[in-house]
Amino acid sequence: MPTFKDYENKTLTKKYVKEVVIPSVYDSLVDDYGFSKDNYEGDVYDHIHEIIDGLEEVIYNYQAQKIAEAFDYCPFESVSEMTGEKFDNYNVMAYEIIYNGVIEEYSEEINSVV
Repeated sequence: MPTFKDYENKTLTKKYVKEVVIPSVYDSLVDDYGFSKDNYEGDVYDHIHEIIDGLEEVIYNYQAQKIAEAFDYCPFESVSEMTGEKFDNYNVMAYEIIYNGVIEEYSEEINSVV
């Protein structure tokens, strides 16, 4: 995955997440976990979680903060769609943004094996 440096620009950050990070999660699912519609034995949601959990965009606070801000998530005011609770850090916000993006973008492929 290419290195992205322009986290101060919200528009470019959002574009980077949508056009590079989210597709890279799916590519990793296919390449590293053998995901395919025809023959897949794994737990797709666990594998997606593992991939996203290791992304630098989620691990590093600066990147996570800038991603959250680009998607207009407000710390300590925004509520998680996954848990229904307020977020307590930027890393969880970035994780949810990427996770929801993957599920939305690749729902047809994911649902074909669930």
